[in-house]
Amino acid sequence: LESVLRVHGLLARITRWPRQHLACLLFHHMKLQRIFHRPFKFAPLLTLILPAFTNSQRCSVSEGAASAWPCRRCRWACVYDVSNITSERLDAGLPFEVYSIANTPPTLGFRVPDIDLPKTRFDAETRSKIELLMAERGFVVFEGQMDLSGDDQVRVSEYFGSRKIHSTHGVHPEAPNRHIFRLSNDESRGIVGVGPQWHNDGSFLDPMFSHVGYYSVHAPSEASGVGGETWFASTHLAYNNLTEEEKTYWSGLRSINSNGGVVHPVVYTHELTGRKHVYLHLGMTGAILDCSKRRKQREEKGDDLDKLGTDGLVLLNKAQMLQLFNRYNDLLNDPRVHHKYRYRTGDLVVIDNLSVAHKADGSGHKPIDGHGEDHLRIVHRSTVGGKKPFHPDELLPGVRFIDMEGPNPFNADGVWQPGGLGFRWDESIPMQN
Repeated sequence: LESVLRVHGLLARITRWPRQHLACLLFHHMKLQRIFHRPFKFAPLLTLILPAFTNSQRCSVSEGAASAWPCRRCRWACVYDVSNITSERLDAGLPFEVYSIANTPPTLGFRVPDIDLPKTRFDAETRSKIELLMAERGFVVFEGQMDLSGDDQVRVSEYFGSRKIHSTHGVHPEAPNRHIFRLSNDESRGIVGVGPQWHNDGSFLDPMFSHVGYYSVHAPSEASGVGGETWFASTHLAYNNLTEEEKTYWSGLRSINSNGGVVHPVVYTHELTGRKHVYLHLGMTGAILDCSKRRKQREEKGDDLDKLGTDGLVLLNKAQMLQLFNRYNDLLNDPRVHHKYRYRTGDLVVIDNLSVAHKADGSGHKPIDGHGEDHLRIVHRSTVGGKKPFHPDELLPGVRFIDMEGPNPFNADGVWQPGGLGFRWDESIPMQN
């Protein structure tokens, strides 16, 4: 063990492996010790060379994948624990300091601790750099914004994406302006019960919201036992955890929103990073189209696919939908790709809505039931209009909407579920958008 620890620093400098390799190396070492049931003097050496024979790939963590090297292919299980990851300063080229977030997957999220947003104006270069960093890392936390007004939140939100706020929600009487969606666990103070399952905001729109802001007006105290967190998951890391067969299959799927019929690809490429992501709204999907047959038709017929009608399009049936939805849920529930963020009063979290999916923690929906301010959760949400849709779609050229309110035009055994909540993939869980 001491030998592994001594050489780790040298290996890191030579190979530029990330620190997460240490956990994997130590695990291999302990595995060898258990196999031989006694101290084994060659274990440190085998610990270092064994992965070279079981996986010749470079570390996937450094390239944004979730699994630590070399666990994807070798038969040795890997322990990937983010609980001891510390916050480190990032070299982002910004006029203020930026840090990673402790106890978080190494490529997810960043925080800005020392900036007064109401008194600060970002120039175009700063906005672009923050936006790119959000595209790469999913979300930013501007800490300690105790005096952020509703107008300030709208102004900061409009630094990103289309630079134009797009509000589609109801307005609570206590909301500071019509662009703020006020959320709470007390219905007299805000809208309750929103977003308990994995989703991206604005999935009923084409394009979806590009960025979303969440300002913690009042966070529950730690002593209350009410967390009120929001879970953020990298949909790029989730994509990397698909098998090659799944990547091919999912890339041919198209999601149809149950509330409006907007068509979105289940696999898409982010405009700023070129990275692939997965998408599925677990609370507002009415149908899934398998368009994979269109690939062969496209080769044969060229660009005349729009003349084929429904030929080559197959709706997933209930069993296939259940498998897809549960697989997506499992991908995002994997601790290697998500972070459960606990708000502090004054935090402003801004997400790239095309880089991360999110869900509200169930604790934030528990009514305060007379417990008082220490149990109270109030969050102000702001949404920015999308820049451009995912289209044109090579498998569904020109198709941006499909009328979910009309009759099912595809195979009769396929799921076709219009309405606010769409397909119920788990009857035991809460569903509200």
